[in-house]
Amino acid sequence: MAVWIEKKTIALLFLYRRRLRRSRKTWERIYWIHPYVAKRRELGDFYTKFMDLREHEDKFFIYFRMSIKSFDELHERLKPSLQKKNTAMRDCIEPIQMLCVTLRYLASGCTFTDLHLQYRLGISTISGIVKDVCSTIWCLMLGECIPPPTKDKWESISPEFETRANFPHCIGAVDGKHIRISNPLGSMYYNYKGYSSVVLMAVADANYRFVYVDIGSYGKDCDSSIFKRSSLWTSIINNDHEIPIEKNCYWNRQLQITLLFRWRRSICPPPAFTSSIWGISTYNKKKNF
Repeated sequence: MAVWIEKKTIALLFLYRRRLRRSRKTWERIYWIHPYVAKRRELGDFYTKFMDLREHEDKFFIYFRMSIKSFDELHERLKPSLQKKNTAMRDCIEPIQMLCVTLRYLASGCTFTDLHLQYRLGISTISGIVKDVCSTIWCLMLGECIPPPTKDKWESISPEFETRANFPHCIGAVDGKHIRISNPLGSMYYNYKGYSSVVLMAVADANYRFVYVDIGSYGKDCDSSIFKRSSLWTSIINNDHEIPIEKNCYWNRQLQITLLFRWRRSICPPPAFTSSIWGISTYNKKKNF
C-alpha cells in the first residue's frame, strides 16, 4: 500500500513539472521590444499630437481636460519626482509623456490597451506610469489642494451655501461614490448595485471643491457607516476637531442651531450621525429642503 502511494506521488510530481515547463515555454518572450512599440517616437500619439494640440488651447482642453497653463504648472511640480535616468539599454520615458498618459487615462476613462495602441507603450508600462504619477500627485499636492479643514474654513463655507444654494447653516455636502474594481479578494467589496467597488466619500463646499476625502472603504458598506469610521468623524467625537459654534437661526433669532453637514436627499444627517453635536431637531420633519 505504501509503495503504491509513493508511486502515485512521484507520478503527480512528474506531471506537475511537465505542465510547469510547458507553461514557461508558452510565456517565453518573443521580442525584446515589440516592433509596434519600437516605432513610438515616429508614430506614437505623444510625438505626433502633443505639440500640435498645444497650438490650439480649446482642443488641448478637450483632450486632457486641463488648460495648457495648468498642465505646465503641474508638470513643473512633478518633474523632479518623476524623472528617471537613461541606461545603455534604453532611454527613459520623459515625465511630460508620463503626465500626458495619466491625464488622458483620467480624462477619457479608456483602457490601458487603448493607451497602448495610441502611445505605443507597453500595457504594463502604462499601468506603472499611471500608478506612479497619481501617487506622486497625491503625496506632493494633498496638503496644498485638500488641507486639513479648520474652524475658520468651516465658517467660510457656510455663507457660500446660503448664498448659492439658499441653504443656511451648512458647512459641507457629503456623498459617496462607488469606484468599480475587478477581481477583489472577498465579498466585502460587492455593493448593492451588483458589482465590486471601493468607496470614495467626500465633503465638498458650495463651489464643488473637496474639503475632505475618505478613500478605500468596502463597497458593501453604507455611507453612514463609512462616515462614522472616517478620521473626520472620529476627530469630531474625540473633540480633536473644532466645529463652529452655534449660530442664530435666520427665521427665529432666539433659536440657535449648530452648523451641519448636508447629506444627499436629506436636510439632516441620517440617524447614524445623530449626536449631541448636531442641534438640528428643527429639521426632522422635512425630508427635502
